[in-house]
Amino acid sequence: MEIAHLVKKHAQGRNVRVTKAAMDRLSAFAWPGNVRQLENEVRRAIVLSTMTDEGAVIDAKIWAGLYLAGRR
Repeated sequence: MEIAHLVKKHAQGRNVRVTKAAMDRLSAFAWPGNVRQLENEVRRAIVLSTMTDEGAVIDAKIWAGLYLAGRR
């Protein structure tokens, strides 16, 4: 399942942008066949996203220090 699709699905009509660094971070993780795990991380990122005048921004710093760190 594509990350952009999951963001759109859970953004509930809000403008949510994912930075390249965040997309790279999520794409680098193996996600061993567990789409629900990825979907939960996307929902969590939307909740923790930074609000700007243009909408919410998901950046890689959301996952800093978490279990995604350094894993491939």
